[in-house]
Amino acid sequence: MICRTAVELICRSADAPLSAGARVGLGVHTLFCSPCRRFQRQVRRLDAACGAAAREAPSGRETLSAAARERIVAALRDL
Repeated sequence: MICRTAVELICRSADAPLSAGARVGLGVHTLFCSPCRRFQRQVRRLDAACGAAAREAPSGRETLSAAARERIVAALRDL
């Protein structure tokens, strides 16, 4: 496995479980590749931090003011 494939699998694993073959291949690759192992740790930390931030967010659905939502809609319209 090359690093590019490993990075794709690492990113994909943050969203959904990998197949058994992909997990094994990634495990073998990261066993010998410290940059990919480091990247995998970073992705896991970011995923955990985002999850924690989402859990700490206000429970109400509306967290932005109406003016902020309007500015976002206007900016997207101008794209």
